[in-house]
Amino acid sequence: MIILLLLLLLLLLIIIIIIIIIIIIIIIIIMVILVDSEH
Repeated sequence: MIILLLLLLLLLLIIIIIIIIIIIIIIIIIMVILVDSEH
């Protein structure tokens, strides 16, 4: 049971990290688009 809980926690961590990375990438893309449109 403990191993299962640890695996679930690890999976949650990985998912959260992936979501954060995706959000950062989207923000960077938006910034680039904004900067491009200003010029």
